Amino acid sequence: MGRSVRAKSADTYYHVIARCNNNEFLFKGHRDFVAYTSIMRKYKKLFDFKLFAYSLLNNHMHILLKTGKSADISEVIQRINGVFASWYNYAYKRKGHFWQDRFKSYPIEDDDYFLRCQIYIDLNAVRAGIVEHPRDWPHSSVYSFLKGHMDNLIAESPIKSILGRNDREYKDAYVRLLNCELKKTRMLKEALIKKDKREIRQILADNCSEPIPFKIQISRLFNMGIGKLLSEVSP
Repeated sequence: MGRSVRAKSADTYYHVIARCNNNEFLFKGHRDFVAYTSIMRKYKKLFDFKLFAYSLLNNHMHILLKTGKSADISEVIQRINGVFASWYNYAYKRKGHFWQDRFKSYPIEDDDYFLRCQIYIDLNAVRAGIVEHPRDWPHSSVYSFLKGHMDNLIAESPIKSILGRNDREYKDAYVRLLNCELKKTRMLKEALIKKDKREIRQILADNCSEPIPFKIQISRLFNMGIGKLLSEVSP
């Protein structure tokens, strides 16, 4: 069966995920992360898209953006990832694919889902077990946000006015939400280690909104899709 045609639309919000080839840890260090963000910065200006959040890990990346009117999501990500792959192969004198298959992009159609995606991305390094708190992973937009540093790569959040009347109120409200999700992430992680299905069901029943950390692990433990599990635990 051939590949499905990717929906193309300009001026749309997306959550984008791309993984390294064979899920290898190809982002080896600081130089690679800086190179990727530098390429994003270049094409952000060229394609006039807005970047709201990103998290770069050693074997994959997440970004949250809104495309501009001059290019759709495929053009934006293919150009950024293609240029980075060429830079990487030249820098490391290697050949072959850097990225695994095509990137995945999920349109975001409401404020609630935007907020959940942003938190999901900001906790990416914590879920991967790299750090205990998102403020400790420098290759992400939330690092600068929590440290109080200005990052001109990041645009003002479209949900800022919903969470607060000014910068301080917005940050305080977002940090509270982030800490709440961080607590849930740690609870799920501990329950998965113990394979405690009852505890996992209770956590999901209390926090049944998407996106959910550890979806794959939870689905494997219960031998069912996360959507079906959520329908079972919903009050």
